[in-house]
Amino acid sequence: MNVVAPAAVRSRWAINAADCYSRPNVESLEHARYLMSAPAGHGGCPQYLGALAYGSAVR
Repeated sequence: MNVVAPAAVRSRWAINAADCYSRPNVESLEHARYLMSAPAGHGGCPQYLGALAYGSAVR
């Protein structure tokens, strides 16, 4: 596996993403990709939708 973010950062992301009903504060494209993969099966999860919006925006 090609890891982009260090383990400590991924651990913080996992803790922050544990509450699926909170709005995400997406830090980077790597964080958005993590959020799109972690709660992907939850349907209308704000974490997933926020990450999708971040990854879809033109920067």
